[in-house]
Amino acid sequence: MSNSAGSSVFLLLGPENGEKEKFITKIKTDLAKRMGEAPEEYHFYPFETDLSTVISILRNNSLFASYKTAILNNTEEIKRDEDISLLSDYIKHPPGHTTLFMLSDSTRVHKKIEKVVPKTQKKIFWELFENRKQQWVSEYFRKAGVTIQPEAVELFLDMVENNTRDMEKECEKLVLFFGERATVSEEEIEKFIYHSKEENVFTLFERIATQDFSAAVEILQKILQSGESNPAMLIGGLLWQFKKLKHLRELTDRRYNPEEAFLKADIKGRKNQRIYANGIKNYSSEDIQNIIVMIADYDNLLRSFRADMHELLLSIFLYYCIKRKGDKS
Repeated sequence: MSNSAGSSVFLLLGPENGEKEKFITKIKTDLAKRMGEAPEEYHFYPFETDLSTVISILRNNSLFASYKTAILNNTEEIKRDEDISLLSDYIKHPPGHTTLFMLSDSTRVHKKIEKVVPKTQKKIFWELFENRKQQWVSEYFRKAGVTIQPEAVELFLDMVENNTRDMEKECEKLVLFFGERATVSEEEIEKFIYHSKEENVFTLFERIATQDFSAAVEILQKILQSGESNPAMLIGGLLWQFKKLKHLRELTDRRYNPEEAFLKADIKGRKNQRIYANGIKNYSSEDIQNIIVMIADYDNLLRSFRADMHELLLSIFLYYCIKRKGDKS
């Protein structure tokens, strides 16, 4: 099989990784049909493998298959002149036995790389609009024979990455847990997340509410080490809980008694009420608003930095959240 640059190199950008994966899978399937065998697959990250090694692997023939595909993740991180030159030369003159997919969650990579990729081989996968995400989740559950309430959809979307790949994975877990013909409420999703893991975003919030910094950091480490959660889910879950705390704080500031305030803020169960009561005892309205703004800032930071920086960033976030109450001045 002899490919030109136009058919063997793809630049796939944007945050919608679910559609991106479908695009790659279709090309791999077509290649397997044409070649009569599945191609050999490689995955690379610029911070793990030197780019000269990557190019060497792509150019060399495989001992195990007649064709290979390779995914180069985080292409936006390729910024050194030497690496840009190596990759640009490869894009201009690709071998006939390899298809390369260059991926990035960003919508731009270095302009010298973009310049040499044929326009027909560059595609941006945009994130779904909020209303489309809600429709997507509701439709997934409907097809599975499960009813999910609008408030539960909103909580679910706060807790997952905003792309259909991660949404589908988490939807599947919930469908398996609740079963066909179930009706899923916001409270039930909260219970599922709380009880499905030993440490999770709810136990983390509990330690934040009591201003226990060392325990919060320990829980954060356990969550990240388990591999069962990711920074986007943590940040989304904390945002959802701090918004609830803000509502409760506003009610108590308006002299609602505890029972009325918990009822209006939809905070049920003695344990939950105790956690949120600690929160309003330790954080003022200004503190909570500062933390909500800070969560948005750190959400952007986490999306910009490599995965090996996430634990450090989240630990710094916890310091400013608990020790400084959102005040970064």
